[in-house]
Amino acid sequence: MSGYFDLVSNTEAKRVEEIQMTVARITMAEFNSETEADTFEQLYAKIAPPALPEAKSLIMIRTGPTSGMSVAIYPDEETAENTLEARKEMLGQFGDTFKDIWHMQGDVSLNHFNTLAIGSATVQHLTLITLGLLMTLPK
Repeated sequence: MSGYFDLVSNTEAKRVEEIQMTVARITMAEFNSETEADTFEQLYAKIAPPALPEAKSLIMIRTGPTSGMSVAIYPDEETAENTLEARKEMLGQFGDTFKDIWHMQGDVSLNHFNTLAIGSATVQHLTLITLGLLMTLPK
């Protein structure tokens, strides 16, 4: 049992030392109504990408009729922290849409893309993006 895990953990430990970890900010929101949640979902898709250009990835998940979750992936903690003011301004555009909203953030330990489940053009695109990101990491 230990042979495989020793190999993986040694290889991964070296890789983690070489590659800077990304940071995710997870935001949970409860909306005042389903209509307000619908409106937010549509507008967020248009407003968030230009408001948070530092994010490597933005994901919106509708968790219920009046609730949602967003995940923003940033290259590092400093970048994530530096976007808090822009995030506050962006969310301020929605006034009293939220019954409750909060966020938390932490290091991303897995960001897996299932290459068997997505098309080859998408895999090629993700590979080019990954190569570009790796080339910009400090040595």
